[in-house]
Amino acid sequence: MVRVLASLLVLASAARASAAELRIQPESVTLDGPKAAQRLLVFEASGGEVVAERTAQARFATSDASIVAVDDGGNVRPVKDGTATVTATVGKDAGTLRVTVRNSAAQRDWSFVNHVIPVLTRAGCNSGACHGALAGKGGLKLSLRGYDPDADYFALTRQALGRRIDRSAPEKSLLLLKPTMAVVHGGGQRLEIDSPEYRILAEWLAAGAPGPKKSDPVVRRIEVLPPVAVLKQKDALQVLVRAWYSDGTSEDVTRRARFTSSEDLVAGVNVDGKVTVVGQGEAAVSVGYGTQVASMAVVSPRPEKVDPAVYAKAPRFNYIDDLVLKKLARLNIPPSEQASDEEFIRRASLDAAGVLPTPDEVRKFLADRSPKKRAELIDRLLEREEYVDYWSYKLSDMLLITSRRLPQPAVWSFYQFVRQSVADNKPWDRFARDILTASGSTLRNGAANYFVLHRDASDLT
Repeated sequence: MVRVLASLLVLASAARASAAELRIQPESVTLDGPKAAQRLLVFEASGGEVVAERTAQARFATSDASIVAVDDGGNVRPVKDGTATVTATVGKDAGTLRVTVRNSAAQRDWSFVNHVIPVLTRAGCNSGACHGALAGKGGLKLSLRGYDPDADYFALTRQALGRRIDRSAPEKSLLLLKPTMAVVHGGGQRLEIDSPEYRILAEWLAAGAPGPKKSDPVVRRIEVLPPVAVLKQKDALQVLVRAWYSDGTSEDVTRRARFTSSEDLVAGVNVDGKVTVVGQGEAAVSVGYGTQVASMAVVSPRPEKVDPAVYAKAPRFNYIDDLVLKKLARLNIPPSEQASDEEFIRRASLDAAGVLPTPDEVRKFLADRSPKKRAELIDRLLEREEYVDYWSYKLSDMLLITSRRLPQPAVWSFYQFVRQSVADNKPWDRFARDILTASGSTLRNGAANYFVLHRDASDLT
């Protein structure tokens, strides 16, 4: 009877832990200025982790429509200064958030640095394949990803006899006509006339195309919501991106951000930040906005459950094994069996030194009965000359050290720097720093050849 009651208590506790609750993100919103807007996302969360998006099924309402307006898609906009509560309801569940509106009557123009350039970046105009190329495209040269706003403003407003910006008739500006294909554009259509991005450019032009200002707030960081999502195959989820500025304000920049997935076979992401899970595993969705980068994790566990005892009993040799087993448990992947001694010496020799063990080395290793023999084998491999040769070759290949691109003396100088760094067991951060801060003669300081190999700014970066 006691065992039955205990089992029921465990089941009840598990049910409470797995019960999903409705959440709205962001958890609070401040709309600063008449042009401010914020998209809301509604999620189911279990154990503190997002497990499903429910925005499409949610019904939104505001406690005071004279302060905050909210549409069926969960987009909130300011009406007048004040505070209101927005409620999202899905079935019998509901979530709320507080929305504060301020400076709703203030005159605010779109910023060239914080709005116009991100629109051009999102459209691909200043990418390396378009006007951000070293020589530009079609006579227009923009800085790569908008890293030089002053030069970009000059190119758009002063070059080509000022035809790209028409202040007297803003709607006739080439900045609007070309990306919408109203005028032939070699880069194809980049903007829709009814899109928010087009509206930003049109309103900026109508305001007189103001340039970069010293008073412009600077993006200090970007926030990606949700930071982690645990989803099943075929699940979809919208990512939300907020930029936080040096003046303490924040802004929804999802439509102007750039998205990429580290593993498309697990989770893909489109240009609008919509994530779709296609397989099992874990992927990182990287988000870029201006010079800032952030990411979120998408976890898609295998459907088969694994007994927790499997991970508890798995052998551990160092703290890395603890982290690996924790990740495997999260993904419902059972740990592999330990490699045999024959497999271990072959794999370790190939991975560390790029060579196969000799028959004599194999026989001695198999005959050794010491419980520390694997760790001792690794230490011996790291002391071998082949280890230095192998990793010097791999790093040289990665750094493109070749006589096809460098004179023979420079190749030798750069290679000697790499080889000595490996032999000295130089930490990775110091190795990178020594290359990026290298100066002087490329023959005496081999690392300086990195700047000879990569003259283009985008390649160098």
